[in-house]
Amino acid sequence: MRRFLCMTVGTAVLLAALPILTEYAALRAQSPVAAKPIQWEGAQTFGSSAAYRTGAGFGYAPGAVSYQQPAAPVYYVRGEKTELFNHVDLTGWTDSNGGEPKGWKVVDGLLYHDATGDNLFTEKQYESFILEFEFLVTQGDNTNSGVKYKTWYGDNWWMGCEYQILDDEGNGDSGDLHLTASLYDVYPPAIKSGLLKYGQFNQGKIVVMGNYVEHWLNGQRTVAAVIGSPDWAARVAKSKFQDEPNFGKIKSSRLFLQHHSTPVSFRNISITELKPW
Repeated sequence: MRRFLCMTVGTAVLLAALPILTEYAALRAQSPVAAKPIQWEGAQTFGSSAAYRTGAGFGYAPGAVSYQQPAAPVYYVRGEKTELFNHVDLTGWTDSNGGEPKGWKVVDGLLYHDATGDNLFTEKQYESFILEFEFLVTQGDNTNSGVKYKTWYGDNWWMGCEYQILDDEGNGDSGDLHLTASLYDVYPPAIKSGLLKYGQFNQGKIVVMGNYVEHWLNGQRTVAAVIGSPDWAARVAKSKFQDEPNFGKIKSSRLFLQHHSTPVSFRNISITELKPW
């Protein structure tokens, strides 16, 4: 009888798991580069916010008030990496109204902003992703730009969370909250000096997994934030976005490179979308 019960329970567990296994197989078919889903590993603390790290170097935290690890693991599966810039023309990019980009051009294979025109928007919208890009800042050129995500239009200008790009020493926009690789005006970079390379291309990266965000500069993580956490709320309340209820809460949106009337160059812009499993 005991043996029969064990077989019955085992069969029931297997049958219950079949839909999950089928879904996982379907996701794997869509994401052949994903060796395995990204999985919770355990809690770590970033400032006063609790979040979770994964073996792949990415993290995510749920939107619950307690910010504790959920009863069931949370998984994301990587899609294929897609190049957003072909180094030839502006295919895949538009101005803010969906028309032809203004003030941006391709010069010697580089995406160059000539200090006029508009922000440069992706045609597609993105929710959870790994965005990788390279940017050039020359010391003394007064560069002030950025990469924005979770974007929306309000108060007659485009807003969003911003990966700051700045001539840190020459721009005069002082303060740790405005340094390159900060989450502009909300989170300063954890490493404040020695990462930004002048006169050569820097490697930037933005990771968004649900309401968890990371910024990276030249292989070093500079920001880890949980949107909606008490720490997030306290920082936003002290920022220029304190009266913007949408800040950080947009799930899916176009990304854009910021126009700020100063020169900046980009190359090797790619995105890997992350799918909840």
